[in-house]
Amino acid sequence: MRALPSISLGALVLGGPLAAGWAVAAEGALPPVTVLSEPAVGSDIPGGEGARATDRAGFSRTELDESTLATRRPDRLEGLAGGVPGGHAGREEGGLGTAWTLRGFTVTTPQWNGLTDIDRLFVRDPYTIERVEIVPGPDAILQGVGSPGGAIRYHGKRPEHTPAHEVGVEVGHPDHRRVVADSTGPIGDDLAYRLTLAGQDGERRPAAQPTERLHVLGGLAWRYHADGELRLEHEFQRNRRPYDMGTVWLEDGPVYDTPLHSPEQESDRRYQRSALYWDHQLTEGLGVSLSAAYSEVDREELILGFYSFGLLPAPEPVAGYAARVDDQYTQEDLRLQVDFERRTHWGRWQAVAGADAHRQEIDFQRDQLRYWDDEGDWWQQFSVDPRDPDFSGIRLGNLALERQEGPEEVDRYGAYLANRIELGERWAFTAGVRHNEYEVREGDEDDPQLAVVAEDRGVTWQAGAELDVTPRSRVYVHAGTGLRPNEGEDRHGDFLPSRESAITELGWRHAPTDRQQLAVAAYHLREENLPQEDEAYPDEDYFRAVGEVEVEGVEVHYRLQTEAWQVVPNVTIQRSRSYDEEEPQQRGNHLEGVPRHLAGLELRHDLGAYTALPLSLWYCGEYVGGWYLDDANEYRTDAYTVHSLGGTLEWSRGARLDLRVNNATDERYLAAPRVQGERREVRVALSQRF
Repeated sequence: MRALPSISLGALVLGGPLAAGWAVAAEGALPPVTVLSEPAVGSDIPGGEGARATDRAGFSRTELDESTLATRRPDRLEGLAGGVPGGHAGREEGGLGTAWTLRGFTVTTPQWNGLTDIDRLFVRDPYTIERVEIVPGPDAILQGVGSPGGAIRYHGKRPEHTPAHEVGVEVGHPDHRRVVADSTGPIGDDLAYRLTLAGQDGERRPAAQPTERLHVLGGLAWRYHADGELRLEHEFQRNRRPYDMGTVWLEDGPVYDTPLHSPEQESDRRYQRSALYWDHQLTEGLGVSLSAAYSEVDREELILGFYSFGLLPAPEPVAGYAARVDDQYTQEDLRLQVDFERRTHWGRWQAVAGADAHRQEIDFQRDQLRYWDDEGDWWQQFSVDPRDPDFSGIRLGNLALERQEGPEEVDRYGAYLANRIELGERWAFTAGVRHNEYEVREGDEDDPQLAVVAEDRGVTWQAGAELDVTPRSRVYVHAGTGLRPNEGEDRHGDFLPSRESAITELGWRHAPTDRQQLAVAAYHLREENLPQEDEAYPDEDYFRAVGEVEVEGVEVHYRLQTEAWQVVPNVTIQRSRSYDEEEPQQRGNHLEGVPRHLAGLELRHDLGAYTALPLSLWYCGEYVGGWYLDDANEYRTDAYTVHSLGGTLEWSRGARLDLRVNNATDERYLAAPRVQGERREVRVALSQRF
């Protein structure tokens, strides 16, 4: 039976490394940058057989593979951000959602197997993931509407016809317990299954919050033809981690290790997602794929904490906050794609044409604390001392709440065409264009009827070229654009135009030996049409799309792989600016939340390479320079370094013992505005594969 080729963007898990993102290097080629993994090492620069028509020119991406995930065993993917050039962890949405910062911009909506992952306060359990691609810069072809910082692409665990099973337990301090199980194998000749389970509970520090999460992922793959496969997938998660109110910045700096929320908080969020993936090779050079998914989220929250209204420094005491939230969310995703490939005497030509759609609906219901009385005067029903908070006498039933309803619907559509041409052995060119449309409709407590608040259509594009200067050295140049919705109207009653982003990138990748790899990239990112209040109409909700921000930087990533050692450092230096074309005095401000310096270091030493002891030791360090909390650049955080280390002992028949210490020096730092990073954690895990 002929092997099923990897032709699909939508069905990422059906055929190995596929069209979405940067494909894994072909056999005999130098692999892409991979953190804490065991790549094959070759003599050439990646590209060639592994590259796809939808690839951007160049190789500015980081791959976190299954070995990385198994070694570090993070509770959240943010724990691996130190190994990503230009990236660091974020903690937006009260810890209830995934958030990275890439090249200065927040990325909060990963892709799952080529479609948008659940986009509603969702933290995917890393145990369900087989591989992660971190691709910086706007994703002009596959997404179009997205973050200028880049894209996070999850490749999920898929059914395999080769039997494989694993069970494991983990305990730790502070209070932590976790169990995992994974099983895959054939059911007859053409059918395979996969069942993955991960559950944990305990308590997180410094928030002093209980954590309880259960995630189950199941799938069936049917190879109905030598050239075709159909896969069904369903997953369920229940997450009961309460909302993290974070901390405050007072006159003398941030308040550390002081949970500013009531222990009476409650949370219950339930997620379900069903998906279908189809992939078929019609002829030798023509393939088609279809993927579709439907997701549901039910959320019940009792939130009791504080609200500083974004003031810096925060007042003492701060205002109290209380809310009871009950909302439902649904999401629908669809992608259809056709792949074409032709080889000629002058090289190879690939073309990809596709269309996709995304729809989400939120029925948002909230009873929230009132801050104004019937006469419109400020009413602070209770206060919180940020240095010594006391919620013992606060009960939701004794507070005056007001009903808020916020239904919302979002529709996004796109159609794209991409080409890649390889000329001889040295040159390659990529180019693609995408048409995007979106519409956002919202209602509120005064008028629950949905009304359009944002709509636009536009074209995003990307283009690039690659040149093998020598058999071990490649240079590339890449340019691309992206969009993000803007809500609001101008003084003429017109919707604001989309935020428009653009990237220009120049890179060099060099492999001086089979064991070394050096990558250097210089980039410039710009986003314009940022909304600002129209000061000419202070009594009206009018806006102007005049703001602009830019981030430029240089990234250096080096890799050394020997039989016993792996050394992977990375350094990023970047500069950010925000502009207002109508207020020149504001020019030159640094962008909020963007550090000037970032660095990471991964070390791994395998004692089993020269001794009989099957033990490997690893260390990971992450340095994040100080960054501003406000646009006016008056308040700046301290730089911090987080050290993590561990070891893995493996012996015969698949048994494995892992010990790891995260934040070994117990560093206190701000991981995001008003959010303290995790304190020291010690974990011990025992697993068995068979």
